[in-house]
Amino acid sequence: MNEGLAAGAPLVLDLLNYIEQVEKLKTKPAFTVPAEFFVAHQHELRGLPELQFNLQADGDDVWLRMPRLQEIAPPELDEQLKPWVSLPKNPEKSPELKSETVTYDGKREVARAQLKDHPEVQKAFDWYVEYLWGPWAAAERPRRKTIARYNQLFSLQQAISSEGAETPLELVWGVGYATWKKEGFATALKYPLIVQACEVSLNEKTFDLEVRPRDVEPRLEADCYAEME
Repeated sequence: MNEGLAAGAPLVLDLLNYIEQVEKLKTKPAFTVPAEFFVAHQHELRGLPELQFNLQADGDDVWLRMPRLQEIAPPELDEQLKPWVSLPKNPEKSPELKSETVTYDGKREVARAQLKDHPEVQKAFDWYVEYLWGPWAAAERPRRKTIARYNQLFSLQQAISSEGAETPLELVWGVGYATWKKEGFATALKYPLIVQACEVSLNEKTFDLEVRPRDVEPRLEADCYAEME
């Protein structure tokens, strides 16, 4: 019985290798980085507040640490400006000064004022935008980008964690970005030359997201070149 199993083992391995090769033929090589779940290029992450790269501590390599930041609200309006100004929470949208303001007592209108009759309001608004809202917006825009990136990466981390080892999702770190349009070939190439499989984990104390390389060899992405012969 044991001899039969031993004799059959090479046939099983040949069958598995055949299935693997067939699956490779069915899978189209990637020519561009898929963006359905998460993609971030170096120039998009560099300069974002509080992101940290290439950390080493106690033999642990962390290639990216992304903090969980909170939104900061725009500066408060003073009592003079509050009735006149529409103040969005988004730093990409500027505050707007109303041309008139209406005061109500319940549902009954009791007063109406025109901006043209209150030059002091325009002056106070201009000062607010230049010295309070402007500096806040300049600092908050990159913070909001960090928050958006965190939310994207957190969603991916949750998806991978919930699926466990069976998940079809894999996070990789690309090195050496190649761009090429081969003459006579329809598809343009925009893809890393080398990718390193990574894992993303949630630090339960700080809620930082940390990306580490997995304990596997990096791989050369050559399938697209083979497809172009």
